[in-house]
Amino acid sequence: FLKRYRLLKQPFGHATVGRVRAGFGLAAACQGALEFLNIPPQEATVAIQGFGGLGSAAAYTLHEAGIKVIAVSDEKKSLISTNNQSLDIKAMLPTTTNCGTGLIPSSGINGRYGDPSEIYDVKCDVFIPAAIENVITADNAASIPIKAVVTGANLAVTHEAEKMLNDRGVITIPDFVAGCGGSLSMDGLFGPEIEPSAQEVLNHVNKKMRRIVKKVIKRSQQDGVTTREAALSICSEVSIYPEARPYGPLAE
Repeated sequence: FLKRYRLLKQPFGHATVGRVRAGFGLAAACQGALEFLNIPPQEATVAIQGFGGLGSAAAYTLHEAGIKVIAVSDEKKSLISTNNQSLDIKAMLPTTTNCGTGLIPSSGINGRYGDPSEIYDVKCDVFIPAAIENVITADNAASIPIKAVVTGANLAVTHEAEKMLNDRGVITIPDFVAGCGGSLSMDGLFGPEIEPSAQEVLNHVNKKMRRIVKKVIKRSQQDGVTTREAALSICSEVSIYPEARPYGPLAE
C-alpha cells in the first residue's frame, strides 16, 4: 500500500500527482463534454473561475492538451484573453511568491485584467467553476454565453440554475461527477494487479472520466432529464457487492 501510495508524490507539471489529480480529472470531464459536442481541442475555448489547486491543475492540463484557456479569475480579479487565444497558463502557475494563495499573477501575463465578475461574460465553449459554491444561479444562468458547464467546486451551480441551463440546451456536468478525479485516481492506483506508473494512474482517470461524462450526457438526452438526474439514475443502477475488491482493473 505504501509503495503504491508514494506514486502520488511523483512530480507532474508544476506540482505532484497527488496535488493535481482532482484538477486533472476535472480537465478530463471538460474534454469529455467537448468530445460530445464535437468540438476539436484546438478550436475549443474554456473559462475557469478559481485558480487554487483545483482550477490551476485543470488549467494546466487543458493547456497541455491544446485547449485554449481564454479566461481565469480569482477572488480579486479576472484575466481575459484579448485575442481569443490561450492565456500563458504556465507563466501563471504557482511560484514561490503566490504558491498556495489561489491568486493569479497581478502583472506580466498577456491579457486584460478586470473585475472577478467579468468571467461570467466571457463567450466560450465550456465554463468551469472551480472554487466556490453558488457561482451560477438564477441571476446569471439565462445569460452566461457558454455551451457547457463542468462543475469542479461543490454546489457551484444551484438546482434552479441547472434546470435553466438545461432548458437553454447548455450541458451541465454535476459536481459529484466532474469532481471525482481523486476517487478515480485511487481506482487507477490500487486496481491493477501489477503496480502502475504514475502516468498510467492519470491515464486511467482521463479515460474513465471521459467515458462517464459522455454516458451521463447521452442518458440525459435519451431520457429527457437533466444531467444530474441522469447521473443519479446511473448511480442507482450500480450493483453493490460488499465483499468485492474496492477497486477494479485499469480502464481499457
